[in-house]
Amino acid sequence: YMPEHSVMEMLNSGDWVSSRAWIGRRVRLRA
Repeated sequence: YMPEHSVMEMLNSGDWVSSRAWIGRRVRLRA
């Protein structure tokens, strides 16, 4: 898993595809 700050870095750099995929994995695991 990537640390929270890495997710924010991806979002800030415009890499929303990777960020969204990471968030999707988290949501499925958390559900």
